[in-house]
Amino acid sequence: MKPHRPFAWRPFSTITIVLSFLVLSVTGIVLYVTPPGRFANWSEWRFIGLTKDQWQSIHTIFAFTFIVIAAIHLYFNWRALIAYLRTRAQDSLKNGREMGMALTVVLALAILTGYRIAPFGTIMDFGETLKNSWVEAKSEPPVPHAELLSVAQLAQRVQLEPQRLIENLTASGIRASDTAEVFADIAQRAGLSPQETYQKAIGAERPKRAPIAEGGGFGRKTIGQICEQYDVKVDEGVKRLAAIGIATTENGNIREVALAHGKTPIDIVKTIVGE
Repeated sequence: MKPHRPFAWRPFSTITIVLSFLVLSVTGIVLYVTPPGRFANWSEWRFIGLTKDQWQSIHTIFAFTFIVIAAIHLYFNWRALIAYLRTRAQDSLKNGREMGMALTVVLALAILTGYRIAPFGTIMDFGETLKNSWVEAKSEPPVPHAELLSVAQLAQRVQLEPQRLIENLTASGIRASDTAEVFADIAQRAGLSPQETYQKAIGAERPKRAPIAEGGGFGRKTIGQICEQYDVKVDEGVKRLAAIGIATTENGNIREVALAHGKTPIDIVKTIVGE
């Protein structure tokens, strides 16, 4: 019979660090391309069976796991680490130019990325393009994060009678007796997405367009996408912008157009829509 071998923490921490890094890499790539939260939560978007919220949770937990296990790894290897750092420090003195260049590169990456300067800004813009590629204008929630509103609150935003929404849900076999209940909770109980639940709630009703407000992800969209979302002809939208001195095309990015003319994305959207 083999003697009982004590648990080896060093290889455990090393293997866990490597696996955590792989998970973080995968979740980081997935979150780079996932749709904006307002759409992902409304439609219950999923990738490999997981919602955006679940992907974010996995990414966060494994980030903390990586930090904790790395600390354990350092604890068991601190003598070797100190010896290594001393050696590296001596080498760094001999390679001052290389160390200075490394620090400059890291600092430059942080600044260029923070200010979205090309090519790093381009990488982030490309990610936003991928995120928005999932979104269909007609599938947008009536207001940003509408799933977090109660029946009464959402009904007020789209100018419908709250009790009428409850009646429509009941007629569809969905239990909802209180207008104070949150749409996401009703949807979860019914096994539907908030978007599907909302469609059943309004039934044949014709909701009004809710006032344009923050949180709609307007800065990521183009002039053409906004026109499609609000049923405005592209030519009309471009003409309305031209009337206030903004020359652009349907491919113009809302954020870039706004910044170039000292306005906010919402200002641009309201002009396009005619508010």
